[in-house]
Amino acid sequence: MGSQRSRTVSHAPILLVACLAVGLAPSLLQAKSERRPADLASPVTAQLIHQQNIAARASRGLPPPRTVSLDVAPEPVDELFVDDIGDIAIVDDGDGVFLPPLPFDLNGKTLSFVPPHLAASAYRYQARDGGFDGQAAATGEFVLLGDDDSRQLALAFAFPFFGETYTSLFLNSDGNLTFGQGDSAFTARDPARAVTGPPRIMGLFADLDPTIDGSAIRVLSTAGRFVVTWINVPEFSFDGSGLPQSFQVSLFADGHIDFSYTDVSTQQAIIGIAPGARFNESLAADFSEPSTDIFSAAVVEIFVSGFVDLAVLGRKFYLSHDDAYDFLVVFHNYEIPIETDAFAQYRPIRNFVQGIGPAPSSVADQNIFDLGPLLGSFQRLQGLMFMGILEKYPDGPNDRISRNFGLGVSTPLTVLTHEAGHRFLAYTLFVDRATNFLSLELLGRQLDHWSYYFNSEASFLEGNRIVDHGTGPFRFETTETIAGFSKLDLYLMGLAPPEEVPANFFVRDPTIFDNLFNESHEPLAGIFFDGERVEVAIGDIIAAHGTRAPDHTVSQRNFRYAFILLKQEGEEVPPEDIEKMERFRTAFGEYFDQVVGNRVRTETKLVRKLGLTTWPASGVLQGSTTDGVVFLKNRTLEPVEVQLASDSDLMQVPPSATIPAGAQFVEFPISGVSAGVASLTATSGDEFEVSHSRIQVLGDRSSLSSQRISPLEILFGDPRERLRTGRVGAPMPFLFFFQVFDNNFLIYQDVRFNITVSGDGRVDPPNPLSDSFGFITVNWTLASQPGPNQMTVQIEGSTRPPLVIEAVGVLSPPRHRNVRRLLFGP
Repeated sequence: MGSQRSRTVSHAPILLVACLAVGLAPSLLQAKSERRPADLASPVTAQLIHQQNIAARASRGLPPPRTVSLDVAPEPVDELFVDDIGDIAIVDDGDGVFLPPLPFDLNGKTLSFVPPHLAASAYRYQARDGGFDGQAAATGEFVLLGDDDSRQLALAFAFPFFGETYTSLFLNSDGNLTFGQGDSAFTARDPARAVTGPPRIMGLFADLDPTIDGSAIRVLSTAGRFVVTWINVPEFSFDGSGLPQSFQVSLFADGHIDFSYTDVSTQQAIIGIAPGARFNESLAADFSEPSTDIFSAAVVEIFVSGFVDLAVLGRKFYLSHDDAYDFLVVFHNYEIPIETDAFAQYRPIRNFVQGIGPAPSSVADQNIFDLGPLLGSFQRLQGLMFMGILEKYPDGPNDRISRNFGLGVSTPLTVLTHEAGHRFLAYTLFVDRATNFLSLELLGRQLDHWSYYFNSEASFLEGNRIVDHGTGPFRFETTETIAGFSKLDLYLMGLAPPEEVPANFFVRDPTIFDNLFNESHEPLAGIFFDGERVEVAIGDIIAAHGTRAPDHTVSQRNFRYAFILLKQEGEEVPPEDIEKMERFRTAFGEYFDQVVGNRVRTETKLVRKLGLTTWPASGVLQGSTTDGVVFLKNRTLEPVEVQLASDSDLMQVPPSATIPAGAQFVEFPISGVSAGVASLTATSGDEFEVSHSRIQVLGDRSSLSSQRISPLEILFGDPRERLRTGRVGAPMPFLFFFQVFDNNFLIYQDVRFNITVSGDGRVDPPNPLSDSFGFITVNWTLASQPGPNQMTVQIEGSTRPPLVIEAVGVLSPPRHRNVRRLLFGP
């Protein structure tokens, strides 16, 4: 049983669908749910859903969804919070908040992707009637695939796809073909997985099960054509009741691709093509509508039974509210037109925190992403807590939620706390000391909750408190659930140092493990079992993810939540709904602060923005001064006096700064006196938020590092050459940008760089100082003789290895765009 259920993976990079939306779901969820719609949304999914909403509204003759104005003209105070009731924000569902049901509409048609050039680096699409090849479907060879299965097949010709050429592909049971690697995962067939995995051709990307009697997959391969036909292959269901789907994918030697549909009835599917890379450029379209556009990145159509467009929901909120909130907490007071398995969900919007998981992958560079601007937040918003319909919650914040929802001993406050905890939890892997492999065994449901068999100390993020009685039978006992946050939780949240986290354990191969009582089971006390105790120390987690950065010394400690009631357009809000939400809002702040040991301060009032450019943390050198800025969302009509304060004599700031009438910001100095961490606070009356920043005063430069920022040759030159060539004795065509930062990725002003180049080349300036954003800019002139050149970039006083940039001087370098003129003019 142990070898069958092992979830240990190799130390090589693993591909997880990064940043999936996570939720509190009904009990006894199995490893593969019967319906897994695309409400498990990553940032990539949210962008594509918004584009699909735009396309769907256009096909119905409707205007695009409402957007946020970027105009920063003065805005009278009384225009803010105009529709709110007290500290509950009111947003209606008009203007495209919901993507309507989009049923499949291509039956009886063929959709073609035609490359305009031989290299097939880009495509046009067009749809026409007919085109299904019944003879190919009848004469192709049977390919036996299991549910969630993949098989590599050879091609009889070299097939060009998005600029690459392939002689084989992987046929995946779930209605798609991939290149380079197969895809047999059972995770959500959502837009993020569709466009961020390997290069993919999606005839009907859905959860299909070809093991059912009467279904078949047949392949016809000739010298000029490769045809795959899915014949009566049903959607997966535990009872075999899934509806059959029949369609065909044809690849041709000239690079064009046909999707032909004869009988498709699914309500959840994605079709289209994707190169895998450049997924941030992916687009969603309505393939039934003609288009003359050329697509050089992924283009898909998403068929859904209903979906929340996070972009529109966020933008409607920010039309009348400042960007002063870390989280939006959304309840609705009517049945909304979407399907979801989850009781409540967390939707990630931003992440710049490292060391918390999931494992780095090609989906996102170290899991860094920023969806905020899409929702109308240009600095602050980190996540959206979608809590569901208000009526399913009891009236009291501490009252037990009905057991009919399968949530055990949950209350409104524990559910709110659970979703808030998802900002940092639980995505944690560890290095198994016995194998030196990365292991997923701490994780349970959806790989973003703690495993039932991990002693999570009764975390809000599931798992149990497990007592080890030392001997069997029934050595282990679950004794408590949903009781608080463990020291490991607090470390991952940035609220505790690693040395505070004690060694812990999980139970491998538990004797009660089966399809129902697996690691994804809801927390449940009073259960006895045996198994192998496996120790996990904080060092094993750090070995998998690296140390958390920012660490507990400078991590954010003040969080603001906006409570939102989503209502039907034109309907009045019942007073009892506001009273109920107000009880939740006022109780949540105090409750959350308590369960984290008062290591944070939670605010839930609606306020105007009073921002700091140093938020949430910044750095200043001891004995030096850096520039701070306090700013508003819009220009002010009257002067705004801001009180500034430090909680320590490690740092000095002026007692106040005034934003002049007609202005939006004011600068002020921050002076580093002694090494350590201090808190900076800015206040200006009750209508504005109290803004906080953590300031690291750095006395020792030894830990400072530098990195090259956004190499311009990738944007304007040949990305394959990366401008490794330049004319001898002449300046390189681009300026070089570098930034200085510490272990917590905080930036520093007035840090001196020492830059040297090889041969008789030169760099200007050779010893620059970083600006208030930690940047320097230099110009590199290559040596006068052909051959290799090096530029070595070292921070003065740092013990970190220098950066080494390489280039080759030649007599006649390849031509590049005149980027200097593009950037700086003639």
